[in-house]
Amino acid sequence: MEETQHAALSEERGKILNIYHININCRDLDRSEAFYEQLGFRTVARFSERCANLDRGLGFSDRQTPTKSRAVFMKLGLGKGVPETVLDLCEWQDPAAEGDASGLLNYGVPRIALRVDDIDAIVAKLETRGIDFFSEPQTISTLERKPRFACFRDPDGVILELVQP
Repeated sequence: MEETQHAALSEERGKILNIYHININCRDLDRSEAFYEQLGFRTVARFSERCANLDRGLGFSDRQTPTKSRAVFMKLGLGKGVPETVLDLCEWQDPAAEGDASGLLNYGVPRIALRVDDIDAIVAKLETRGIDFFSEPQTISTLERKPRFACFRDPDGVILELVQP
């Protein structure tokens, strides 16, 4: 898209502002909530739903009975005018979710990257809490700013990446 087209779109009403939340389906909501608390997320809302409007909006309108789920919204960040990262952890109870989390070479969201200020310190802290990393922090030497990163999985196999720019 040309720069002038992009500038015109950004001045229009009805534009996308930012990401509202990232949804992660989990097998055990309590276990996943505790895991993400270890990473610094805090729970800000709880939901337990059986709602026909939710089902219609999510494309489940062919069901005879409404789906049943429970979920939490968790936030990470300082606020103070800076948008916070919001996770929507959801445990589908009726019907239950199926399959495994996507892998790095599958379509969909292969990983979620979280910015950190001291990757060595946070990796060491999380390892003491039983979190296994794929490797020690790595440096992307092909990029000018040489960011460092380390990856691990949540309890349901979602790949999380810590990045120190």
